Amino acid sequence: MALKQDAKDKLKSVFKLDIDKLIAAAIATEEVDLVLPADVTVLTAADLTTRDENMKAVGKKEGETIGETKGKEVTVKKIAKKMALDETLIGNDIDKLEAEVQKKFKAGDAGLQEQVNALIADKERLTGEVTQERTKAQQAAFESSLISMFPANRTADLKDSERLLLIKNELQFETVDGKTVVKRGGQIVADPNTHAPLPIDKVLTDIFTERKWSTPAAGDGGRGGGNSGNPGTGGIKKLSAFSEKWKAENPGKNEVSPEFDTALQAHTKDNVDFDFNA
Repeated sequence: MALKQDAKDKLKSVFKLDIDKLIAAAIATEEVDLVLPADVTVLTAADLTTRDENMKAVGKKEGETIGETKGKEVTVKKIAKKMALDETLIGNDIDKLEAEVQKKFKAGDAGLQEQVNALIADKERLTGEVTQERTKAQQAAFESSLISMFPANRTADLKDSERLLLIKNELQFETVDGKTVVKRGGQIVADPNTHAPLPIDKVLTDIFTERKWSTPAAGDGGRGGGNSGNPGTGGIKKLSAFSEKWKAENPGKNEVSPEFDTALQAHTKDNVDFDFNA
C-alpha cells in the first residue's frame, strides 16, 4: 500500500530526506547507497527537555553576568555624576568608585565643619541681635512709663528726655521679688515709717520737688485746687482716655513710641491736673 503524500511531506520536512528514494532503497533487493543529511539530529522528548533546561541555565548565567555588568555601569555613572567625580578615572569599577568617594568625603570634612561653624555663629549672632532689640524695646517702654509718671506741673526749663537722663544717673530701677523697686546710692528708697519700697511715681515726685522741677498749680497752689490751667486738647484729664483717643487717631501705631510720647508731652504741658495713673 502506498504511503500518503501528506505523510511523505511531513517526513521530508522533519528528517530532510527524499522519501521516495528512502522507500525505493527500503524495497530494493540489492544494497543501495542513501545519503543522510549531516545537520539533522533526532532527539527524544526526554533529550529535548534536558537540552532545553541546560540552555536555560546557560542563558540565565550569561544574562546575570551581562545584567550585573550593565547594572554596575549605570550605578557607577550615576554616583560619579552626583558626586562630581571624573568618570574617566573610574570606568565601571566599583572599587575605584568607592576609593574616589572616600577621597571626596575626607577632603570635604574640613569644609563641612567650617560651614557648620559658620551656621552656628550666624545663629548666635542673630539670637544676640534679637535679644538686644528686645531689651531695647523693653527699655524704651519702661522709660516711656517713667515719663508718664512725671508730675503734670513740671517746669518748662528742661525737656522730659533731659530730666529722664538726669534721673537715670541718680536712680537705679531693679526687679526684686518680681517687683520693680527704686534704688538710690545702692539702697532701696523706702517709706520712713513702714520701710516698704516707695512706689516709682512717689519717688519721682520727690525728685521733682527736690530739684525744683515742679511749680505750684494755679489757684490753691496744689494739684486739683482749681481749673485755671489749659484743659488741653479735648479736655482729656486721664492717661487712659488720652491713650484711647491717640490710638483711635493713629490706627496701626503703638503707644510705646516716640510719637506717642511727643503727643502726650504736648497735651500735658499746661494740663496741671492731668492724671497719669488713671
